[in-house]
Amino acid sequence: MASQIAPGHEIFRRIETSRKPFVAAIQGSCLGGGLETALACRYRIAVKDSKTGFGLPEVMLGLLPGDIASGKIKIDRSKKGLVDKLTATAMQWDFVKNIVFKKAREQVMKASRGLYPAPLKAGFEAEAQGFGELAMTPQSKGLIGLTRPTRACTAAWDRSRRGSSPPSNGRESLQYSKFKNVDCVIEAVFEDINIKHKVIKELEAVVPKHCIIATNTSAIPITKIAAGSSRPDKLIGMHYFSPVDKMQLLEIIRHPGTSDDTAAAAVAVGLRQGKVVVTDLVQAGFMGRKSGKGFYVYEKGTKNRDVNQDAIKILKDKFVNEAVLSLEEKILHSPLEGDVGAVFGLGFPPFTGGPFRWVDQFGADKLVKKMEEYQGLYGAPFKPAQTLVDMAKDPSKKFHQN
Repeated sequence: MASQIAPGHEIFRRIETSRKPFVAAIQGSCLGGGLETALACRYRIAVKDSKTGFGLPEVMLGLLPGDIASGKIKIDRSKKGLVDKLTATAMQWDFVKNIVFKKAREQVMKASRGLYPAPLKAGFEAEAQGFGELAMTPQSKGLIGLTRPTRACTAAWDRSRRGSSPPSNGRESLQYSKFKNVDCVIEAVFEDINIKHKVIKELEAVVPKHCIIATNTSAIPITKIAAGSSRPDKLIGMHYFSPVDKMQLLEIIRHPGTSDDTAAAAVAVGLRQGKVVVTDLVQAGFMGRKSGKGFYVYEKGTKNRDVNQDAIKILKDKFVNEAVLSLEEKILHSPLEGDVGAVFGLGFPPFTGGPFRWVDQFGADKLVKKMEEYQGLYGAPFKPAQTLVDMAKDPSKKFHQN
């Protein structure tokens, strides 16, 4: 890996040391290698716009920014002010540096809980070798695995909608008359089937024939809602997870009469909103206060409640087993869809890559052994999924091949 990074280092070195100054012109997103290229230039000019942004997203993939970490990109750290000069003087003593680095490490560990390896590499001899080591970690592989679904989803939408246009930009209104030319309407009224049917009928009386009507329901089966529509092929579920502005997942829910064009257009709307889109997930929800142990350990005479780590382990393993059962029952279309739904919709740890990728890394044989132990203690609900049993017998079987 380090040898593969070396040519990039050389390019940046030549840009940086060139007698003829390079100028970076920046418009829109300037990320990763693009930002490193801009930093290697002598000057940078950026468009003053809300869409102009800078970042190093590879850190969120468990990786270091290869050329900044390696020291190939230089930053002016000359001490210009009084505070800078005092700080530089203090940092000449090892005991001061040790205090500062210890505090920095504590803050990194608090923020990452020790689960993400990249931040701890950045402050030391983080050269290209460090990048190569991190690229091989299961955390990095898991995080990188989660970046593929949106690209795949975008490509699938492009294939299905080639030659046609996505819905137009959104607008707000309190009057139905304003909806006469819209391409898509998303209703989010109370979870009452009669109210939803009334709203759908009122919309269908105004919107054009091609307009998609999406429901944000999370409790009523989409088939029942579609029964109140005069054009069920244009009706679909778009379930946004709450809070909508923070949760990245959007679940697209079809009913038997939903057309492929309607589904593809709903996916397009979600992608334009910056969401991670999955289709037709089904969500399913142990122990309690009476035993003194539930999600927390309850102690008499104190308000302290420590997290019950044993319960967390049991729940995680059962969650993974249920995810595999959902795949067996064709509730999930693929392991990748299950990984995306679990991470972005249900809070499964991102650094694992999702439940299916976690099984590949942890080992199906180990998980089956644990589930069999739980089954002996808690009964049939903890019976390991047959797919896991089969994979335990044949270690070459994986949910993901890379």
